[in-house]
Amino acid sequence: MKQQPLLYRPLDIGAIVGAGAEQHVEASDAERAAIAAEHKLIAVEGLSADLDVGRTGDGLITIDGRLRAEVVQTCVISLEPAPQSIDEVFHVTLASAGSDVAPPEPKPGAEVMVDPEIDQPDVVHGPTIDLGAIVLEHFVLALDPYPRAPSARLPVDVATDGDESARSPFAVLAGLKSPKS
Repeated sequence: MKQQPLLYRPLDIGAIVGAGAEQHVEASDAERAAIAAEHKLIAVEGLSADLDVGRTGDGLITIDGRLRAEVVQTCVISLEPAPQSIDEVFHVTLASAGSDVAPPEPKPGAEVMVDPEIDQPDVVHGPTIDLGAIVLEHFVLALDPYPRAPSARLPVDVATDGDESARSPFAVLAGLKSPKS
């Protein structure tokens, strides 16, 4: 049984013409709860994106977006709630599979050369693109990987207390060195 995507907003590729159109994606209460559960967040209190979807002259699909979200994660130090506000802009370039601008599919087992100077478009298979999946991908990338509550402090026995040489592994090794006679 195929699982329904967490945030599904299909857009027909044929409907994208010229300079494009504004699209708004906003997660419902149920979608936000499912996203929070899937990504082990305490809560997703808001998740929306404004997207400008268009085509370039050579047939590429471009998406310029602004993502806004309010999330609550678990603090990595105190395990207390750690709120985070997300306000990020992103750009995505897509190409339809088989089009002249789509990068060629690599052959199985073949070596793939990647030029870091050239940003290859993502390839879209099928007649639609899922704007929700694109928004969700950028939402997950924007999450703080080590969330910290505003009042979180390291315990005193873990925090450095100024006498760093006493804890240094080199100080321990120096103590093992036998004095020369």
